[in-house]
Amino acid sequence: MSASTVTTIRFGPATSSEPLPAPLRSAAGRHNGTIYNADYLFRRFKLRRFAQVDSELLFRLAHNAVRDDRIDMERFRARL
Repeated sequence: MSASTVTTIRFGPATSSEPLPAPLRSAAGRHNGTIYNADYLFRRFKLRRFAQVDSELLFRLAHNAVRDDRIDMERFRARL
């Protein structure tokens, strides 16, 4: 990820006003930046891909790190 990456991830019902919502049941968010190795990381972590945008990677990783309805930040960071 670039040093200027900004990411917002919110868990709860997704709304149509969210830009670039990732198709997850419990999360919506937006990402401003570029993940140059997104294709590789989707394969490495065996993540299912629905869109051809790099932002989806962050939301998939966050979704996989949820424990007790909260993002386990250690687990999330370990995959970044």
